[in-house]
Amino acid sequence: LVADVCPDTAVALDFLKDLLSGNNQLVDLTGAVIPYSNIQAFVDETGSDQTEIISPIISRYNIPEVL
Repeated sequence: LVADVCPDTAVALDFLKDLLSGNNQLVDLTGAVIPYSNIQAFVDETGSDQTEIISPIISRYNIPEVL
């Protein structure tokens, strides 16, 4: 799974909060829960506000970023 978050800081932060909280609210198009361990990469927009916020946290989970 590659997680692609639109270039919106609020959406990106909501995604990250859910990832970190362990609430398992991340779902695919069929409604199946996606555990963060299944995320293979996080797609960021180079130089965006959310990239600056999210990059250090995502790196702690060893999730590669695609910029």
